Amino acid sequence: MQKLKERVGVTGLQIPTAVLEEYGIPEGASVMIEVEEKMIRIVPEQLTEEAIKKLAINYVLNHVGDATAIDKPKFENENWIVSVVLPYKQIQLGTLVFSKTGTLLTSVSTTPEEMLRC
Repeated sequence: MQKLKERVGVTGLQIPTAVLEEYGIPEGASVMIEVEEKMIRIVPEQLTEEAIKKLAINYVLNHVGDATAIDKPKFENENWIVSVVLPYKQIQLGTLVFSKTGTLLTSVSTTPEEMLRC
């Protein structure tokens, strides 16, 4: 988690575009601002394909291994579907399903253990 120190001005708070883009919120994107007691969360209304790729790649590297790869994410039924493949054997190991805001939906995704059994 990155920490920034910014000053609230008369027009509000400004977050540098580079920081937002690093977290999958490009210039011009729509965001949802969730305000709770002592916390403000900025969530993209829908992540870009590139941001989903990064999430999926990080997930498989950390949970399955570096011999895996992902296919191009597809947006279907309000979710991002990402196939996890073993390129040198040309087989699909499983599927990761992300919400449009980037939350991994574990109940409908293939578990790392299942992918490792292939």
